[in-house]
Amino acid sequence: AKTMDGFSSLVLRFSEAVVIQALRGQRIVIGDKLLSVKIVTPEKVIFQGKADRVILPGEAGVFEVLPFHKTILSRLLAGTIVIDEEPFTVFRGVVKVAFNRVTIIMENKRVNIKQEKAKGK
Repeated sequence: AKTMDGFSSLVLRFSEAVVIQALRGQRIVIGDKLLSVKIVTPEKVIFQGKADRVILPGEAGVFEVLPFHKTILSRLLAGTIVIDEEPFTVFRGVVKVAFNRVTIIMENKRVNIKQEKAKGK
């Protein structure tokens, strides 16, 4: 039988503790890490704060970002962004997730390109 070194044993015990907490419905906070979330539009900052999770309408489908999520850059389609339990409507945008920071740049309303071109003439 293989024996585990001290680090592997620690990781296994930590993983078991996280699973037990999840099964009990407890909030899992590792090192008090939360996501730092920022939503911006061309006009203003819509939201800036900390969150346990963010749900996003991605190009390949809806996905959830939790602390320690892998780095990702994704297009956002029309739908709802949910930060913890707070919803935000998005028409389209992009999201970057890296090092527990979620930055969302979005267009929050439809733009009629023909009308915009007519205004510019």
